Amino acid sequence: MIPGMNKSRVYFGFFLVVFVAIIVAIVLQKIQPAPAENKVEIQTFEQCVRAGNPVMESYPRQCSLPSGKFFVEKIEDKQCTSNKDCSSGLACLDGQCRQLKVKGN
Repeated sequence: MIPGMNKSRVYFGFFLVVFVAIIVAIVLQKIQPAPAENKVEIQTFEQCVRAGNPVMESYPRQCSLPSGKFFVEKIEDKQCTSNKDCSSGLACLDGQCRQLKVKGN
């Protein structure tokens, strides 16, 4: 022991160093990126939805990632014989349910 130091100061110093080391270890663990094998790169609308990302209820629906990237749902043209066969906002044109586009003047 160093002359002039009592035991309580030595213990306090030891526990202080251990406490700081634990805090540093926790902070370093939190800021490290996740391992690459745990990350799944989302590349489709369906994957985006399955990952629990928000879906905008537009037509067609859009799913957005936290990064700002978004994916648009692919809509298959539905065969129809009248407008009743189509979803709201769609019309039966040439046997296909299609979104009506309004042209400006």
